[in-house]
Amino acid sequence: MSARTPIQISDRVLELCESIVPGSRPMFLDITPDSGCKPADCFENVRRKLEKEGGRIQYGWALWEWPQVFIEAEHHAVFDPGGECSWRDVTPCQQRNRRRLFLPDDSATYDFSNEGFRRENIRFALCDDPLIQTLFKAARRRSAFYNGLPGVGGISISASEDKEQLKLERAVANATAALMKKYGRG
Repeated sequence: MSARTPIQISDRVLELCESIVPGSRPMFLDITPDSGCKPADCFENVRRKLEKEGGRIQYGWALWEWPQVFIEAEHHAVFDPGGECSWRDVTPCQQRNRRRLFLPDDSATYDFSNEGFRRENIRFALCDDPLIQTLFKAARRRSAFYNGLPGVGGISISASEDKEQLKLERAVANATAALMKKYGRG
């Protein structure tokens, strides 16, 4: 996908943030992964950090932008060792970013006893294009499918679930490809 950490905190980014946590403001955090931290596993990365060093987990949202196309908030967590302005993002970024735009949200907790369930990303279109809505709809359907599967990690699924998974992944990939063709990589 062409989404990446926004370069700046634009009015549109602030508009999305306001809709998620009224009165809040996002902040850029340097990404400083610890050894053994994995991309796309922020909750476990922070939990392991807490076991080693204490502190607390700060819940919130990682913000991504595909310029001129959409902004997306993804449920995320960072490490809070205590003290003012001390949050650390210990989760490596798959796009090799060195910093992440983070919106704190204490209400966006993570249920460690139900690790198979993920909060739906929050998306905000930057233009009125039906292709963007097609992608959003496909992404919501894919998320609902995965949240409906029991367990986490390497789980067994039926042949019909496998077929549905491929169909949903294809829908997201096709919508993304159509947007890339129209708008480029950003």
